[in-house]
Amino acid sequence: MAQTSLTTAAPFAPMASPGDESSRSKSNPLSDIARRPNPDRFLPLFLAGGAFFFLSVVTTRRSLHRRAVASYPSFYHPSNRPPVNPVNGAAEAAQALGIATMNVVSGAMMVTGGVLWGMRIQGMDDMRTRMRRAMGVGESGDADQELEEWVAGVLSRKEEREGKGGGEEGKRKDGR
Repeated sequence: MAQTSLTTAAPFAPMASPGDESSRSKSNPLSDIARRPNPDRFLPLFLAGGAFFFLSVVTTRRSLHRRAVASYPSFYHPSNRPPVNPVNGAAEAAQALGIATMNVVSGAMMVTGGVLWGMRIQGMDDMRTRMRRAMGVGESGDADQELEEWVAGVLSRKEEREGKGGGEEGKRKDGR
């Protein structure tokens, strides 16, 4: 009977050389778990979005049915009299806004989770890398550094102008 090793390397991790045992024992094993690619990371977001979307649709249907039933006159109510329950436009508008917001947020949550899960995006770094590759920008952060330097220059020029202006900010050009 052959003995099997209890410490097997994961299929995605590179094998460590024998001299790396001391550095491996110092590293945190939980950090290795955090770096693992997890293709189903955003599946719960998609499923939660689907559940919330289902609940928002049920709530919308219930609300519409309740309003329709409330608009029916009672059996012996005369047709030339005003309804027993008058319509409050502000309350109905607030309720409609709340229900619409709930529907949109739950739908957006479901779509976001579905897109991230379907495209196997693991996080912001993965999305940034994919977008740079799609736009044809290199992997280096040269464009990011140029943008940061430009923004810093613009902000420093703005601060210099505000410092020289003093109390002139509140006055208009025509002297008023």
